[in-house]
Amino acid sequence: MSAIRVIQYGLGPIGCRVATLAAERSNLQIVGGVDVDPAKAGQDVGKVIGLNRTLGFPVTKTLAETLKRTQADVVLHTTNSYFDLFQAQIVEILEAGLDIVSTSEELSFPWLDNTAQAQAIDAVAKRVGKTVLGTGVNPGFDGYVAAPTDRHLRPGGSHRSDPRE
Repeated sequence: MSAIRVIQYGLGPIGCRVATLAAERSNLQIVGGVDVDPAKAGQDVGKVIGLNRTLGFPVTKTLAETLKRTQADVVLHTTNSYFDLFQAQIVEILEAGLDIVSTSEELSFPWLDNTAQAQAIDAVAKRVGKTVLGTGVNPGFDGYVAAPTDRHLRPGGSHRSDPRE
């Protein structure tokens, strides 16, 4: 089975951590990185996310720039927490024909507080036949997700599942 081709959209602290974890997975292949920060644009994605190796392609400022260079299956979206800041990005990704996993808190269960926006995104997703998964990860998540004394739960969250003795 071939690896799932991933674009990391948003290369702040959470996005870099997500991309690093994706790079460690044999079933995922990072094929692009998008961030509006001019200091990151043009740099190798591997360097920006903190890998000890280059990935051979630059961070772009827009999804369109990345998609001119490569194809992908899914976007890992880690830009903003609030609908008014990320809704256009989600629609853009869907319209490009890509599935989405997003850390945006307001996207994790939008139906109560953001009904109209949720309906709009849902309509686009259904029209293009793609999915949106909102996981909702607060930026402070990395620091307080678990007690550092438990060997199975360390700061930074759990990204591996090891069998217990």
